[in-house]
Amino acid sequence: MSNVKKNILFTALTINLISCVGNNSSINTLGNSTQTASIMAGSTTAECSTPRYDHYYAYNTMSNDLSAYAIDKGGELISISLNIPEIHTGIRPAGIAASADGNYIYVAGQMDNTISVYSHNCLDNSLTKIQVIAESFGVYPFTVTLSPDGKYLYVPNYTTNDISMFTINETTGKLTPLSTAYAPNGTVTTNGIGTMAGGGALPLKFENTGKYAYAGNYGSNTVSLFKYNDTTGDLIYIQTFSSNGVGPRRIMSDNNGHLYVLNEFSNNISAYNINPTDGSLSLINVFSTGVDPIYMFITTTDRFLYVSNAGENTVSQYQILSDGNLNNIGTVSTGMNPRDFYVCQDRYLYVGVANENKLNMFSINDLDGKLSAMSTFSISAGMSPSGGVCI
Repeated sequence: MSNVKKNILFTALTINLISCVGNNSSINTLGNSTQTASIMAGSTTAECSTPRYDHYYAYNTMSNDLSAYAIDKGGELISISLNIPEIHTGIRPAGIAASADGNYIYVAGQMDNTISVYSHNCLDNSLTKIQVIAESFGVYPFTVTLSPDGKYLYVPNYTTNDISMFTINETTGKLTPLSTAYAPNGTVTTNGIGTMAGGGALPLKFENTGKYAYAGNYGSNTVSLFKYNDTTGDLIYIQTFSSNGVGPRRIMSDNNGHLYVLNEFSNNISAYNINPTDGSLSLINVFSTGVDPIYMFITTTDRFLYVSNAGENTVSQYQILSDGNLNNIGTVSTGMNPRDFYVCQDRYLYVGVANENKLNMFSINDLDGKLSAMSTFSISAGMSPSGGVCI
């Protein structure tokens, strides 16, 4: 098996789910510090208007399940229990996303090509699996991405080098597959099979205006630009740009017209200006990371950017300057093999440490963006935890 394939296989994101703690009792205690919450099959979703950001849900790539945590006032995670049948994911979960209102969660399963859909009850924080859909249009889904308006879900598929598309029912949150998929080179096909030589579709990211989407092509070291049709959900191919590095693994954008591409095998971040007229990219600069960077996140204030470096067990910290350049402000140690992470409330960073089956917790200094280990640094997770989502 190639190093690229091994990396992709190992990257499944551990989804640590944060849910509002209710009064109901529950099953399956996780971690050392435990609080109870219920996850009930068949429960009716009590919808939220906006998330409360007081629970964290993480997925575990080797135990094929979710871990759930409440967030205390100091930002530390407290394990809560979940009903076992409801927290199973597909095989090797590798991507998680939540609807803007926090009522639905979507998780990709890499090895069985599935998408699991969960409803979240914001009153008692119960979680109900409402759908498992076979991702029949592509193979080896890498992550899940919601459209800016929340009407569509896109799934980049590594093996078939394409992007599958689903409509989201606005009432139930359930998915319906569409018969069109988009290859990163712009090929649009029916039945969802579009290929690109040397491709390997990994990340997909919409920029802040919602007009354009960018797909990273892992095997050809390029980034493809699409225009988003908010009526049909179509991604209309425009052109492809160099990633200015090797192995583009993650893409993020800020609200100031800048796009950042994390290149895993060249250990760098490429920063671009986004042309607001046509979405085209112009390179600002290339910045070094640690060894084997695999995940990247930007705070909602657009002030700070963080990168996990699996090859040296660190997180790199950067200040985002007004012109899009990055100022490196140091690294912190994470534990062995940090994977994906999540920044919650712009105050806390939770990183999955795969080799230790733990989540490690950091607070973010509001003035300089630097990370500090919390007094309770680690909490137990499932097997090989990775990324998550805060609700």
